[in-house]
Amino acid sequence: MREVSGLAVNTAEELKNKAGIYLIGSDLQGLTSPLDSHVLAAAHCVWEKEVQKFGPWRRHICRFSSGDLSTMWRADGYSGMSTVFIVGRTTSSMDVIRKLLSENLLPSWGSVLAVEQSRGRGRRFRQWISHLGNIYGSWYWSGAALPCSSGASWAGLTPLLAAESLVACLKSKGLSAQIKWPNDIIIDNRKVCGVLVEDCGIDQIIGVGLNLVHAPTDCHLRKDFTLSAGCAEAEGFDKLTPLSFWMEWVDCSRKRIREMISCLSASDFVKMLERHLVWHGKKVLVQTTQEKEFSARIVGLAENGGLRLCRSGKEKIICSGTTIPDF
Repeated sequence: MREVSGLAVNTAEELKNKAGIYLIGSDLQGLTSPLDSHVLAAAHCVWEKEVQKFGPWRRHICRFSSGDLSTMWRADGYSGMSTVFIVGRTTSSMDVIRKLLSENLLPSWGSVLAVEQSRGRGRRFRQWISHLGNIYGSWYWSGAALPCSSGASWAGLTPLLAAESLVACLKSKGLSAQIKWPNDIIIDNRKVCGVLVEDCGIDQIIGVGLNLVHAPTDCHLRKDFTLSAGCAEAEGFDKLTPLSFWMEWVDCSRKRIREMISCLSASDFVKMLERHLVWHGKKVLVQTTQEKEFSARIVGLAENGGLRLCRSGKEKIICSGTTIPDF
């Protein structure tokens, strides 16, 4: 550690071991727009509330592994054990996660929140519309930090683990959230959240897009969309703000997820998860890339995370695809 203009310079390794909420005040080699508390507060009224809640913001200087220096603004009003880096406009919070990992700055269970995304993505690299005021975050799950997560019985269950913990957090706020297999969260038959998992070696990045204050209209969705979009504010929950909800989720869910993996079998977990499954026991239209659309009844989840269906009296398991109500 040394000083620049009277400020101590922390190495990436030093900052990595210091939990907190950080605003990144540099462009990360063109990946992000610089951010400070004033710029963040001006982005949207929900972010203005967060700046006031978690401030004051103390300036730090970080030297990345590449040698570049960056200003970081750390929230004095947060004393939890998690680390989140907040960036301004960027391509995708998942891209920022990968950049911070390459700079040896992101700890296990560290995360990134983007104020705005220009190329947010969903499954099959579909565009994720990213309006100001919503949550666009990515969470780093280190393979070394998840006990038993490398076991074959848990392979493929990461999206459902993330979705289950999100539903639990939303329900604690009074929202009647359910999981639409394989990776969406819906409220009153409207999609409010999508979960995307990308592998990073033995580690995984959990991408989350959650509509808090704005939902795209049908005309802005892709032509083959299956559900209209919704948001928490439209459901009467206008007090949810992006940083507060995100920190509550990661703080509580880190322990919850580790305990589930350690204490439950994969079979027990999917059975528990079925109570959150939308349209469980009902007929749906099923769309896959392997065959034409067909009608079936949802009967549950398979141990590998696939969807169990009853089609013409016989059980069928699909591992990819989507469902539409048929009732």
